[in-house]
Amino acid sequence: QERWEELSRLIRAADNRKAATHCGMPHANLLSLGARTDVVLATEHAIADGFPPGLQGIEALEDVLAEFPDDYAIAEIVAQSHMDIGWAWRGTGWDGDVPARNRTAFEAHFDRAEEILAPFEKDTAGSPLLAATHCALLGGTGGDARAVADRYARLIDLNPANPRPMRAMGNHLLPRWHGSYDQLELEARRTAARTEETWGAGGYTWVQFDAISCD
Repeated sequence: QERWEELSRLIRAADNRKAATHCGMPHANLLSLGARTDVVLATEHAIADGFPPGLQGIEALEDVLAEFPDDYAIAEIVAQSHMDIGWAWRGTGWDGDVPARNRTAFEAHFDRAEEILAPFEKDTAGSPLLAATHCALLGGTGGDARAVADRYARLIDLNPANPRPMRAMGNHLLPRWHGSYDQLELEARRTAARTEETWGAGGYTWVQFDAISCD
């Protein structure tokens, strides 16, 4: 309904409070998801049906970003939209199975997302939403295991009560992504030590949880 300023205020307020559902989904992320779902789903359906997706939706979001260039909540919505669309192009198969055209589109959308988020790099220290979005970039831009662990550690430390980032980090430290089994073990132990006050030894389990189920 084009009530972007109101939406931004709600997202930033939820982000500051670190409000989340009982299953750990941050309210700020849910609000962002709601703001971009129509655009992303239209692209997903077009690709699934074999038609070239239109650009009207993402261009409309880019116009909103141009209107609010200094608003990190709006920037996050548009950047995450690009990443979602990138994944729609790529699919979830192995790299060798992705057609060249789809790979090019995937990389272009992730490059644009990284460009949008670059001015807000310093703000990740205080915003779980931005920190999570920078972690999501790893799916397309890559990085070594140390860089992956550092990004996720920043997010985990912002809200150690939320296990989702620990689970995502473990998955991204698998050999198929950016790490190795030794690095996964090391970061699971480090995370357990940093979150002991909240989880006891449970931080180790959270980091290993999705890694084991996916591997």
